[in-house]
Amino acid sequence: MVCAAGNAASAKTIERCGGAFEGIQEAESGRLRRYWFDLVEPR
Repeated sequence: MVCAAGNAASAKTIERCGGAFEGIQEAESGRLRRYWFDLVEPR
């Protein structure tokens, strides 16, 4: 999942929901913060 590097509210929400920050990358649309989530199948 990504959000704009300057969007503190989105970054905070992603992190609060368990997103693991990978880093900041340059894209055509600007600088993006990249996150990963562990996905687990429900039992």
